[in-house]
Amino acid sequence: MTYNLLKIIHIISAAGLVAGMGHAALGWIKQTLTAQTALSQTGGILLPAALFQLLSGGALISLNHPQLIEKYIVTAFAGFTGLAMAWFGFIYTLLFKPLARSAQGGFLIMSAMTLVIMVFAMSNMVAE
Repeated sequence: MTYNLLKIIHIISAAGLVAGMGHAALGWIKQTLTAQTALSQTGGILLPAALFQLLSGGALISLNHPQLIEKYIVTAFAGFTGLAMAWFGFIYTLLFKPLARSAQGGFLIMSAMTLVIMVFAMSNMVAE
């Protein structure tokens, strides 16, 4: 029961993370996203969802597949580090280089690609 409930909340949190990033990307495309809005979304939605993803993912792995915990830690650390670097690069260019749309777009694409790679890596993790 605990495992299934945690898994449902983990999936809802993942949807919140993707939706928050998607909302920011859509605002950027429409040129309505301000640096202040992006910062408040990052602090209010994205960071809590990402932290919950890390913790709940680790708990799910340790409950059902304890032999994969080391792989999870390495993959999660690498993935979230890459995602954070790309996302904060996007935030940095919004704040300090507001006219550098190509750089902002590049950081958004890197964020999206990192997120997709993480989802693929985590969902296809197998024990050796």
